[in-house]
Amino acid sequence: MWDLAPHDISILSYIHSELPVSVNATGISHTHNGIENVAYLTLNFQSNFVAHFSCSWSSPVKLRTMLIGGDEKMIVFNDLEPTEKIRVYDTGYQLKTREEQQSILVDYRVGDIYIPKLDTKEALLGMATDFVNCIKTGGIPISNIDLGIYVVKVLEAAQKSIKENGREVKI
Repeated sequence: MWDLAPHDISILSYIHSELPVSVNATGISHTHNGIENVAYLTLNFQSNFVAHFSCSWSSPVKLRTMLIGGDEKMIVFNDLEPTEKIRVYDTGYQLKTREEQQSILVDYRVGDIYIPKLDTKEALLGMATDFVNCIKTGGIPISNIDLGIYVVKVLEAAQKSIKENGREVKI
């Protein structure tokens, strides 16, 4: 979790400005060294937004996929895809009547897929360029000390939750 989740947590903070209020996490150490090689984190937000992370050193397949779901569209980001990293799916859910709001029956729809053309650039180059520009202009880098502190607080709360069998821990 401490190795794999920081990147995902910082991406989440960039695309969703609301801070989580708590975290639930579970994990296990198959090597019995006290360091979880598989962990699952769920970040809970005041607005009922939820983010879920799956981290595994044990997986035989390297995955760098992020799903962002809404009521009208879903975005799938695959960082391992060389040319089509983002796919926007016209898929969602809709409650048709007031009575259906009290029911679990929901109309799910699946539509077209849009694949935007993106400029490809090295992520580390972008971060370094932002840092240099901030030195020149006196600005604040996107990846700054506040982001680092936030990520560590989330990870500390998640670690506590893991040690307490997935109990919700306030951040």
